[in-house]
Amino acid sequence: MPELLSPREVSAVFPSMTLEHHSYGWVIVWTHIRAPLQRIIESARCKRLEREAPAIINARKRLVKIAYNTYKRTLRPIEWVHLPPPQLIYVMPTFRDLIYTKLDEPLDQTTCDEAAERLPEYISAFMGALKQHLLQDLADSDALRSRGKRAKRVPKNETDDRLFLATTVFRGPDPTANLHSFGDITAYLSSFEMRGTWDSEAYISLLEKRRWGFWDRLCTYDGAESLVAHALVTALGLDPATARPEDLDEMDPRFTCENCTRLDVRAYSWRRFVSAWICHKLHDLLTKVCTQVPHHCTAHRWRQPQIRVLSEEESAAVRRAEGADPAAQQSMWSCNHCASHLDNLQTRAVVATHVQET
Repeated sequence: MPELLSPREVSAVFPSMTLEHHSYGWVIVWTHIRAPLQRIIESARCKRLEREAPAIINARKRLVKIAYNTYKRTLRPIEWVHLPPPQLIYVMPTFRDLIYTKLDEPLDQTTCDEAAERLPEYISAFMGALKQHLLQDLADSDALRSRGKRAKRVPKNETDDRLFLATTVFRGPDPTANLHSFGDITAYLSSFEMRGTWDSEAYISLLEKRRWGFWDRLCTYDGAESLVAHALVTALGLDPATARPEDLDEMDPRFTCENCTRLDVRAYSWRRFVSAWICHKLHDLLTKVCTQVPHHCTAHRWRQPQIRVLSEEESAAVRRAEGADPAAQQSMWSCNHCASHLDNLQTRAVVATHVQET
């Protein structure tokens, strides 16, 4: 029989765990450790099988991805960019069972297709959990600013509308990549398919919503950058309570900071302005970032930006000087009328030709 730990030993190993005293001695309350232990064990099992039987695991993942792509074809291509990456689908419980169990039995496409019929339900549940996490992040930020401590829960009257505003800015692992609203966050998560950013353990943790750092590694609310975005929206004469990123993208204005030195005055789009401010704020901590966006690092150090909105004529001149968007030359474009480029993204020119010819 395993030897029970003493109260002091248990406290040293699990300082936050609740203990109950029974007639047989001190025991750890199982309900407190069951979920995280199961996640750790399940993650270790998946990683072990990936090492020991890579051919089988990868073949099964391909079948699940085919089923996932079949589901994607029922949606408009513009919606694909906001779907979870396949790596997250692989570790959803239903598909995890198909991929990582009964390796001695064959898995066919029909079984995967049948499981994929519930994908809308699974994806909706994950997106709902993601929204709740982000709303909790916002509530924590508001509470820390007003009361000096985190919020116990999201206020009952809080809706997810705030997550879709241009003035709600989140920050991902890359400090210069600011994420404006929920749409940017889901697109950022979707891009992990091409990046190969995390392993199965990270996706299991993300899926099961455990506070083990993976949610915060995805993105965190940035109050300082949100204030800068608020200032930009106000300078444009828009309502910060309703303005969305799409509104600013459509206007496509350019801004300058009048606190910058005359030798370093630059014009920025609204997204780039916030990114420049991020760099300014992190100058002393992340010097290497400043080589990418040096503007506010050298221009006025820790002073707040003084925003000026350029006239339409000035903005048009800046846009012409900026030249073509480099993204147009990257293979990241798809036709929005059909699924021809589902697994075959192209440059913008190639897709434009496809649209014209079809």
